Amino acid sequence: MLTLLPILLLLLAAAALALLGWLRPKFTYHWLVAAGGAFLPWVGAWVLRSRLPTTHVLSLWEPHELLPMLPELLADAVSWPLSLALVTLCLGVIFTDVGRASETSWTVWTGDLGITALGVLAVMAGNPLTLIMAWTLIDVLKVVILLRQVEDRSTRRRVIAFFSANTLGIMLVFWAMMDSLRSGTPLTFNNVPSSSAVFLIAAAGLRLGALPLQVAFLREPHQKRGQGTLIHLIPPAASLVLLVRTAQTGVPQAWESIFLVFAVGAGVFGGIAWAGARDELNGRVYWMVGVSAMAFAAAIRSQPAAALSWSVTLIYSGAVLFLASARERRFLLIGLLALFNLSSLPFSPTFTGAGLYSPFNLLIVFLLVAQAALLIGFVKHMLTETAPLAGVERWVLLIYPLGLTLLPATHLVAGNWLLPDLGAPTPPPTWPSLVVLGLALIVGLLAWRGVRVPERVFS
Repeated sequence: MLTLLPILLLLLAAAALALLGWLRPKFTYHWLVAAGGAFLPWVGAWVLRSRLPTTHVLSLWEPHELLPMLPELLADAVSWPLSLALVTLCLGVIFTDVGRASETSWTVWTGDLGITALGVLAVMAGNPLTLIMAWTLIDVLKVVILLRQVEDRSTRRRVIAFFSANTLGIMLVFWAMMDSLRSGTPLTFNNVPSSSAVFLIAAAGLRLGALPLQVAFLREPHQKRGQGTLIHLIPPAASLVLLVRTAQTGVPQAWESIFLVFAVGAGVFGGIAWAGARDELNGRVYWMVGVSAMAFAAAIRSQPAAALSWSVTLIYSGAVLFLASARERRFLLIGLLALFNLSSLPFSPTFTGAGLYSPFNLLIVFLLVAQAALLIGFVKHMLTETAPLAGVERWVLLIYPLGLTLLPATHLVAGNWLLPDLGAPTPPPTWPSLVVLGLALIVGLLAWRGVRVPERVFS
């Protein structure tokens, strides 16, 4: 039952907020209800850490022969870090919303809590069937939200096209399930045949927009920070969990180079485009593609710990920038902590992510370029000052930076000292972080001398 706790608390908070909004529209403490509804699941996620692994069957159905698999939740070394990242993201969104009063309301916070609950459901899916169900719910909710925000026909077509690509990813998971059943064994995350792993990796890559590259479909119709960050980071997290679980098996050697080429292409494109973007919101889609490609490459190379490291980094480090609507010099330490978490230096959460570079492969040299570009873009956007928090009450000046600080602080603690053991085959190498920092320094000096990559190149 403890496995259900974060999801139930999020759904109950969303329901309570909706009822208050409808029955008492003049109620003035909607934000407090939303903040409490996000804080309790965050605490519940920390409590869950001491009970790993644990499972919970969601439903029993008959006949068992029709579909020999039951919807279940699994809290383990893979799902716990991702679920904690999602509830921390939700808490950070609601805390920082105090600085974006014009973008928020009780309806927005209800949606925030609801879509976070679906995201946690997806990353805690105990088998492919549960994951497919969660994917479907997330896709439908995201499409409904996006279609309500856009009116022009071309953008609506783009939303539908991306939804179709996601549906194709779901079909590939079904194909993997059928492929496993043909061999006489139902597909589970603890037993992924190498032939089925190809379909699962392809499904995750397709939904992440990296296989093939689908930036045109991923591009956002509206650049919003709060709920916009949630609805653009939760679906990738729901797909990244499949990459991490499949990484424990890996793909057949015949497919490794093919998939790695796609990962490298997406990583280099995403990283350079992120660094060249006008601001972090215009570059958000490129951040997702670039960091997802790092996790994708790690999964292909059978490095689950590295894949998990990059998966949670996509959420934590990205959200620090995407939620920082008021970026002032006094908040610089928050950005520096997030930058350290992204650096792959020893004692940083992404030091485990450097495992994707071992053993050495000529193609992964390009991933060093991608990672350096991600770092450069992060520094560039972090140092861009925006309008300060002005004309707000004193409690806002406390809550807003607290919401930002929670993200890198939780990342550092949960991704470094409390990260469950996934059994990395060898310790991560140190040399990749040194190469990446060297490349970033060289490119930074060139940028200082006026060398620029036009943003239209990636439009």
